[in-house]
Amino acid sequence: MLRKLIAIVLVQAACLSVAPAQAYEQESVSVIAARAQMALDDGYAATFGLQGQFLEGFNTIDRYVLEAQLARSMQRIQLTGAYVLQARQLQDGNEHRLWQQIRYRLPLANSHIDLRTRIEERYFDHDGNTGARSRTAFEWVRPLGAGLSMSLGNELVVNLNDLSGNQRRGFSQYRLLSGLSRELNAGGEVELVYQLRYLHFPGPNRLQHQVQLRFMHRL
Repeated sequence: MLRKLIAIVLVQAACLSVAPAQAYEQESVSVIAARAQMALDDGYAATFGLQGQFLEGFNTIDRYVLEAQLARSMQRIQLTGAYVLQARQLQDGNEHRLWQQIRYRLPLANSHIDLRTRIEERYFDHDGNTGARSRTAFEWVRPLGAGLSMSLGNELVVNLNDLSGNQRRGFSQYRLLSGLSRELNAGGEVELVYQLRYLHFPGPNRLQHQVQLRFMHRL
């Protein structure tokens, strides 16, 4: 299993290395997100979320995001489908996303690794185009005691088709993340996450520093 994880990292690093060496545009993004999750019968769970994304601190709102998910857990495997509305404030029209995901949880001594693959279909209001992309990620999570946990992970995003504008088939994004979460009373959880995102565009590439504050409440 360790060899498989190393192979995943090498493949993702190889994809990142083929991106053209262009000057980076730096930007910072702040995200505040809240979710509520309800357990259903037969291993199903429904999750509803709302988040706001802000540029350069909290001076400019970039978009609001609404999402609804339905997941089914079967031992170590979880299957999820979702709808996401991206209400974009600085671009023409909204973006609607449908995605399907499979996640496998690998237990380790005093920790676990989540491996997931997601396929996204993206529908854009302003021009009627449809984009598709894949997102492959793994995340290592280790409890620290007293309700605290830390996480480290990465994600590779690949566009599956060409669109007018910034989407080109092939490598799109590479994301590195680290997080610290704490369980709260009555099924709550708060998590602080930092993501370093490399975004590959036809023009100058972008290096994005994203800080996320996430709240979760399990009903």
